[in-house]
Amino acid sequence: MCDVKNEQRIVIKFLVKSGEKTAEIFRKLQCVFGNDCLSKSRVYEWASRFASGRESTQDDARLGAPKIVHTRQNVEHLSVLVRTDRRLTVRMMSSELGINKETIRQMLYGDLLMRKLCAKLVPKVLTVEQKELRRSICEDFLERIQSEGNDCMNSIITADESWVYQYNPETRRQSKQWIEEGGERLTKARMSRSQIKTMLICFFDIRGVVHKEFVPQGQTVTGVFDIEDKNAKNSCCTYKTSLNTII
Repeated sequence: MCDVKNEQRIVIKFLVKSGEKTAEIFRKLQCVFGNDCLSKSRVYEWASRFASGRESTQDDARLGAPKIVHTRQNVEHLSVLVRTDRRLTVRMMSSELGINKETIRQMLYGDLLMRKLCAKLVPKVLTVEQKELRRSICEDFLERIQSEGNDCMNSIITADESWVYQYNPETRRQSKQWIEEGGERLTKARMSRSQIKTMLICFFDIRGVVHKEFVPQGQTVTGVFDIEDKNAKNSCCTYKTSLNTII
């Protein structure tokens, strides 16, 4: 069969160099080789190759299947590779080292005792300076408690801000319903979170929320603005915060 294919490629090469149209070449091959004729797509592919200057009628060399080699040397190579870039996938390691993917997994889990984990999400990633600042503030609070007692906590008011959206889309878990056996699964349109949002600043002490205020339109929390207390006439407080300083 390989000889028949190669014979047809030689014919295609000759006819291409003779100036024949590809459609006519395919028709002639069908007349001569019948059921053994190359498919139309293969005839057009080889005709295009020969028209571009290709001379060889043989198939290109293939790399073959990845090797299945579990040796100490390959384990060391894998160790260096994965420590260079810890986000590499098993497929990428297999392609880089030329080793079967299953063997890569065996070396990762069995020899290197490694596993791939997602990053742990935390509220904030603090710098060394921010950690020192928090430690200093906590030490000051401890000193005040030791000297003044727990009553000093009553005079502390802190604040935090958060985005408030016009609406939040219903989650898949919230949309769950009980359905009888054989009942059809309900469908719902995919929704994204509201693009309309505003910043809410909330002040609270040891007893709970003291005051809350929405940031005026066009204003940022990094600026300074007056917050009027709706419950106390003619009283207001000034709130200033910096996103670069975490206390």
